[in-house]
Amino acid sequence: MKALCWMGTNDVRVETVPDPKILNSRDAIVKITSTAICGSDLHLLDGYVPTMEKGDILGHEPMQVYTALRNRNSTALSFHLASAETGDAAELVAGLGAQGKFDGGYSNLSELAVKVTEAKEGHHFYPVLFYFRFSEPHYAVSRFTLVALNSITLIKSALDDQKYEWLKESAAVAQLWRASMLLLTNLTENFLPGETGKKQPDEQARERWHRRYQDALQRFRQAGIETIADETEGFEIYVSLRVEWDKLIASLAPLLAYEV
Repeated sequence: MKALCWMGTNDVRVETVPDPKILNSRDAIVKITSTAICGSDLHLLDGYVPTMEKGDILGHEPMQVYTALRNRNSTALSFHLASAETGDAAELVAGLGAQGKFDGGYSNLSELAVKVTEAKEGHHFYPVLFYFRFSEPHYAVSRFTLVALNSITLIKSALDDQKYEWLKESAAVAQLWRASMLLLTNLTENFLPGETGKKQPDEQARERWHRRYQDALQRFRQAGIETIADETEGFEIYVSLRVEWDKLIASLAPLLAYEV
């Protein structure tokens, strides 16, 4: 690879150097598309730092990966705050449709869809982003995709068909679903090759999902949102949609020691 090397006081050159190697299990090789200099580089250039050796590589301000990471964290934080810092998709949907009106909240939903689309592209160009782990779980990809996809699943399965058909069929709902699914699918292909995406829930999982579905219905009614007339049919729709993504998230989360 090409690198900017210090060859002596006030002497730097672009040289061909060996590619980096993984030396231990916590290492990561990051592809740098561009980099910048800062004041500390001047001290290296003029020989102020006595430990510099001929051939040392300069440049420690990578730009693109940092920007993509910041955008991903902004996306994750947006979902966390939109759910009233709970990570509960029902809370997010209730906030978007306060008093049963999603007109104002639709623009927020559209913005979230755009953010997830950008996060998906960030991970497409820089797969190493997945390994940047933060102690706060709400920054995890598995967390914000869970909130995103569960929100869409609830919108499509728990809201009244007649009153909210326009929302269920809207571009924002479709984009948020597709972008989240593409992100999960790409990450699974990169880091869990051979992993299948769907798994029918066992009886215990169905009971757990049913409790959460019922809790969501209750929260929506509290927010003045009309819910589906046939709750049994609605739950079956919920299950059919959740099967599309639940296993992907459950498989990805443990890779970075997160729980869902």
